[in-house]
Amino acid sequence: MKVHPLTIRMFPAREGDCLVISHGDPQAPHRILIDGGRKATYPDLREYFASLPETQRVFDLLVVTHVDRDHIEGVLALLADPDCPVRFRDIWFNGYYHIAAGHLDFSAVQGNRLVDLLDGRAWNAAFGGGPIVTPDEGLDEPVTLPGGAAITVLSPSPAKLRALRSTWEDECRDAGLDPNQDPPDHVRPLPFAADTRDIETLAATRFEDDRAPANGSSIALLLAVDGRRILLGADSHADTLVTSLRHLAGAEKNIKLDAFKVSHHGSAANTSQELLALLDCSRYLISSSGAQFQHPDPEAIARIIKFGGTNTALFFNYRTPFTASWDDEAAQARYKYNTVYGSDGSLTITL
Repeated sequence: MKVHPLTIRMFPAREGDCLVISHGDPQAPHRILIDGGRKATYPDLREYFASLPETQRVFDLLVVTHVDRDHIEGVLALLADPDCPVRFRDIWFNGYYHIAAGHLDFSAVQGNRLVDLLDGRAWNAAFGGGPIVTPDEGLDEPVTLPGGAAITVLSPSPAKLRALRSTWEDECRDAGLDPNQDPPDHVRPLPFAADTRDIETLAATRFEDDRAPANGSSIALLLAVDGRRILLGADSHADTLVTSLRHLAGAEKNIKLDAFKVSHHGSAANTSQELLALLDCSRYLISSSGAQFQHPDPEAIARIIKFGGTNTALFFNYRTPFTASWDDEAAQARYKYNTVYGSDGSLTITL
């Protein structure tokens, strides 16, 4: 059987995520949209939709991984657009309805707006309308999409999803989901200049887990199609991914991947040495302009370089002061990695 190229297209999502995965016959490809970035991302995404032949404007799936504004805003613009050129066979999103086990007794601004926009559409159809979670023990069987892609849900766990309930409104406010309020800027020193001494020191930095419930509720997926596997980490917590990947690996030492969309835009609190040890991967994708939180964190990139394997490629959709420093010949020669940069937030990776 002929194996067609698989592409991952990263859109200019500012500090967020917006990815389109295309696979199958180039004359009739299947597509999946993961998140929509910020509101300003949608014009670029809509232009891409409009460029597709009319016969290719039905996507197999839209995944809204969680309620943070840098993932959900562009989706709100998309679903509110009456002239949006594309349709989706299914939309995956855990709303407050799922968090509260069926009792939607209050709303969070953009999360609830998305619930309203999903009314009348296919929503979590692959899960019978129920929540998208990993079981407490083991993993569910993969969901097979019409194009043959098999998707295993790795996050969230039921506990991580429940943890969001009591803090739903606070988390949405902290994430800036109220359009009248922006989150406080996170201040960090200017990025370092990459050198081998810094990489050793940074990679050895003690890992401290992300504790944000909104990030812990992220839908993280392992997508397998035509012999290739992509880990889509959203903003998921490292411990949840570690647990799921260990179930998946079984007796194997690690999981062979063709690409990993790194969790939480390369935050130091979401990429641990323990997680990287479970992966056999040569391509790491980091989606962030550095806006708001100055991602990626140098500790996370250093861990990937040190522990993520040899002949590693780092794909950054933006070249910024927080990513350009890794384009260092001496460090690349010693650690056998290379860097690839997008143009103004756009980057396409072909597997």
